[in-house]
Amino acid sequence: MIQYFICLLAVKSVFSAPVSAPDVLEEDFEMPSFNLKPETHEEEFVRMDQDKNKQLNFGEFIFMDLAYVIAKKEEFDMLDANHDGIISQKEYQDHYRSVQTQSDKLRQQYFSSVFEEFDTNFDMQLSGDELVNVLAERFLVRPRSNFPKIVYSFDKDHSEYMEFDRKFPFDQTDAIPNAQPRSQPKPDTFKQNFMKQDKELQKLF
Repeated sequence: MIQYFICLLAVKSVFSAPVSAPDVLEEDFEMPSFNLKPETHEEEFVRMDQDKNKQLNFGEFIFMDLAYVIAKKEEFDMLDANHDGIISQKEYQDHYRSVQTQSDKLRQQYFSSVFEEFDTNFDMQLSGDELVNVLAERFLVRPRSNFPKIVYSFDKDHSEYMEFDRKFPFDQTDAIPNAQPRSQPKPDTFKQNFMKQDKELQKLF
């Protein structure tokens, strides 16, 4: 009954043991390893006072946190693709377009893996029973007796599209004792007709 499935599972899966973490993060940015010598207040002031006038304006004051300054410098260098000391509008846009493209790719792979594993009748939809299996296998929880009512509550326009992405009440489920997650299938073997639904899938986000 649930067509194209749920963004919530994609988000919650990152924090759930049964689901493998993505190979690449949306923002492939590593925080620097800070091994900084402690500064006295006097040393801190001298470092911030860039024009050496023994006064701090706001532009200088925001450099107080040295760890933050180093992190932002690394982020700046990452966006400055040609390393000329300037981030052009094109460099800025190209970077975040690349991030969005990678995010979309990972999201599509996740949805593909969900349908490949749980859409047992290959109808490009998830029935109530199939959704129960998703909850059991991916989140190690089982729904309670009010599950049909919860499912129906998401079908606001009776179009068989359930808006589980933001509102599914996991507090209305119970943990499955001693449950063990099964290994996840590779999404690249999923049937081709799912990929044809990509434009519809993007409407979820």
